[in-house]
Amino acid sequence: MVHMPGDAPFCTPEQYKECAEPALSLLTEKDGGFCMCTMPCNLTRYNKELSMVKIPSKTSAKYLEKKFNKSEKYITENILVLDVFFEALNYETIEQKKAYEVAGLLGDIGGQMGLFIGASILTILELFDYIYEVS
Repeated sequence: MVHMPGDAPFCTPEQYKECAEPALSLLTEKDGGFCMCTMPCNLTRYNKELSMVKIPSKTSAKYLEKKFNKSEKYITENILVLDVFFEALNYETIEQKKAYEVAGLLGDIGGQMGLFIGASILTILELFDYIYEVS
């Protein structure tokens, strides 16, 4: 538990949105045409999840009153419980590589050409055989 002194007002999610949206749109307008960012070699992305609950319970309020020597009202308004943890212990690696190499392309073209040339030669030989049999 973290003690948060002071009497600063608490912002609602709507107030955060109203504050952040103009600032973010200003940043995107300013950097929109100038950012020529390449894909980073290494990227770490942390997902966040926020949940809120009213604290403390009656039992913990009495304990905290004794520990901090403050009233229950003061503790309710100025104490924060912050839990930071990993949601999952696995990770995902994404790699980029060429889908089709030049050597593979040339090999496929050569294979197709060999197939068609072979089929053409067989067809011509079959025609000669047919003409020989008929005559």
